[in-house]
Amino acid sequence: MSSILRTCRKPPISERTIKFSCYLDKQAIAEKREKALLGANEELKKLQESTGDHQSNGKGRNYSISFAIPGSFLNNGQSAELRTYMAGQIARAATLFCVDYVIVYDETCKMTQENVAAYWSGKWRGDVAPSDSNFEACFHLARILEYVECPQYLRKYLFPFQKALKYAGLLNPLDAHHHLRSDDVSIPFREGVILDKPTKADRGMLCDVGLEKELELEDKIQIPPATRVTVEITNLGTGTFSHLFIYYLVNHRV
Repeated sequence: MSSILRTCRKPPISERTIKFSCYLDKQAIAEKREKALLGANEELKKLQESTGDHQSNGKGRNYSISFAIPGSFLNNGQSAELRTYMAGQIARAATLFCVDYVIVYDETCKMTQENVAAYWSGKWRGDVAPSDSNFEACFHLARILEYVECPQYLRKYLFPFQKALKYAGLLNPLDAHHHLRSDDVSIPFREGVILDKPTKADRGMLCDVGLEKELELEDKIQIPPATRVTVEITNLGTGTFSHLFIYYLVNHRV
């Protein structure tokens, strides 16, 4: 009985202090690395400005930045929580360096076009855990990256519950430039989603762009509900748009 009691006792105060100290050290290292990334990003911006790498006409840069990563990267994670955290680190690095495209590829060459079509059609549910014997890690990584890239107010429309996203809510927000808050009207362009609500024949469709009220499209065109769009707001008082840019998730590749 005494041996059982000794096993069930809490570790000594000194041991718990050491474990907590190790956790703080790891957290400090992670913060130091993130500061280094931010500093490198600022140096890159200064270098681009000094070499005239940016266009001076206000239209932004004349090139895009892409990087490719194998989906098997997630197989190194021993749990779903760790795999989600690893994908979140990729998303944060891509945001810090203003990456336009993240290309997830299957280095095993086992993936077929039918598998890709099932992913985009919504048939893929993420019920199979990633492992070295399959290519599920590619889809899990792509889905988590899509989730964190999407503005928070749109996620309930575009992402049904899936096992791949079970722990995605624990990730820190990216705070990307297109993740605008409901009271931020400084930028006329916002990401939105077409709502499945009836409208009159001579009126435009309703769209949720993350503001306090739903806004009406000025263009009288029919768009499937749950379609992600980018809109330009011209008159916030009347809640209409002048231009509509349909966004069919073409910027995500598997």
